[in-house]
Amino acid sequence: TAAAAARQGFIASVFIACVAPPYMLPGLLSTGLQQHFYLIFVPTLLYGILSILIYKLSRVAALLGFLIFLPKFVIHLLDPGFTTLVWAALALGFINSIRGTFAWHRLIKQSQQANTTETLADEASSTCDKTNTD
Repeated sequence: TAAAAARQGFIASVFIACVAPPYMLPGLLSTGLQQHFYLIFVPTLLYGILSILIYKLSRVAALLGFLIFLPKFVIHLLDPGFTTLVWAALALGFINSIRGTFAWHRLIKQSQQANTTETLADEASSTCDKTNTD
């Protein structure tokens, strides 16, 4: 379903939020920026917020998650290895979340339009019945 496809972006976003601090810590320590250790939690906060919004089926959050993820993904594609598979799986998760959120919103809009049409048709038929009986 569309919601299940959107949840893949949620999983990818939570994974990145959890993996980002240990992944960034060695680079931060090697550059001598230990006093700025809080910087490793910026991606965690960002992807944490995006994961909540993707879980709530936000189209903007799904697009932002992928667009923020895209440059790092391209960099990792240039350096092949096992981690490339992980990054590719995460990219597919974000792409599916974009697909799923847009499809979910389209389905909701169609069902609301169908309900409105049915309600109008019911009102019109009841109005016609009243005029025929008068």
